[in-house]
Amino acid sequence: MKKLSDEDKAILLKGLLRFTTDEETRTVSDFTGEDVNLFYSLESLLDILATQRDCQEVIKKSIVAKCNDKIKSRKAYTEYQNYVDSWQGDFVRIFPDFAYLMSRLSKEYEFSIHTEIFRALCRDRSFGLDEFFLSDFCGLPGFYYDQYGEENGERARVFINDFFKDLWLRLREPKTRKKVLDARKAAERNVKEYCKYVRSLFAAKTPINAIRIDLSYKDDTQVSLKDLIQDLKHLHTNMRHKPKLFKGLLGHVEKIEYGLCKGFHVHVLFFFSSERRANADVYLAEQIGRYWVDRITDGKGHYWNVNANKKQYKDIGQLGIGEIHAHDEETINHLCNKVVTYMCKVEQFIKPVANPKTKLLRRGEMPKLTFPKRGRPRNIEQNTNLPSVIEKTQEIPNGSVSNQLRSPVSQRFNNSI
Repeated sequence: MKKLSDEDKAILLKGLLRFTTDEETRTVSDFTGEDVNLFYSLESLLDILATQRDCQEVIKKSIVAKCNDKIKSRKAYTEYQNYVDSWQGDFVRIFPDFAYLMSRLSKEYEFSIHTEIFRALCRDRSFGLDEFFLSDFCGLPGFYYDQYGEENGERARVFINDFFKDLWLRLREPKTRKKVLDARKAAERNVKEYCKYVRSLFAAKTPINAIRIDLSYKDDTQVSLKDLIQDLKHLHTNMRHKPKLFKGLLGHVEKIEYGLCKGFHVHVLFFFSSERRANADVYLAEQIGRYWVDRITDGKGHYWNVNANKKQYKDIGQLGIGEIHAHDEETINHLCNKVVTYMCKVEQFIKPVANPKTKLLRRGEMPKLTFPKRGRPRNIEQNTNLPSVIEKTQEIPNGSVSNQLRSPVSQRFNNSI
């Protein structure tokens, strides 16, 4: 490799320091929106790599060694451009940034299965000072061959190919594929369970104010998962002592997440009996957010009132929050298929290394459904998808309902739960 200038040495040394800095001294603000996009790009590319049937060579010598000689090797140059435009080219080009990002993630938490495999492989390979030339090679491998010679180019190419082959083999291991499949099945079970919970709330009472609010902390606040869980416990305890603020609370769903920029935060769905007042849900969400900031976190907290932005969801036909009636199946579907499903997604689950059984997705107790008393039914449009809140049934002395007395749609609902 050619002798580096003093300026290049300074850049490499700065990069080395970035790799070796103890991540425990870093703050949430060290990560930017670009880091978040980088993290999602890595997960996407890892998913693609895991589905490939073969990955012996990501970069072939035949398409990089002479790709700058357009006259003598136009075919090789064309193949090289095809490589640059491919997902393999994207992965290799951003590989140094991915490796640096992995070095900054906290060791206290585990991320997605594929991300953890990539992070472990980066750690095992022990990136050193003399390997930082890989950033130049990954960016422009063809130019690197021309600039530093074939010997150094081959050294970098072999290193990259070996890394990606090892990564591919680990992603394709049966135990890894089973872990991924189990995680996805667990997410599907959660979606089914939590959507049933939400629909049961509407079967027990209608209309309902569905309130979505994100609870977090200010950027300059260092918060651990234990701190967040303690604050959430404090919030739920205080609900019993704030009858005015939490009057009519029917249930809740909450999902704890870790964001590179936001740190630990929680997405919360509150379900209140409707007050039948315009924008009551927006006002109530605002009051809960202020209570989180002022009383629960002593001014260290932050919140985002999603209900205040209902119009943007309504404009795109995906409104699933606000006042919802049991017969409004379209809005309930948006609530389940968009909001609840998003909260149950597998990608954002993290596990504390010290306590991997920490429950990150939670809900209230399933409501006890009671059948309407005899008399005039509620004056709302009937909906066969939510019959138990509408169908009139008859009671028998022991408190149960005879199958002969139930309507067919009522039986279907009870069988589903």
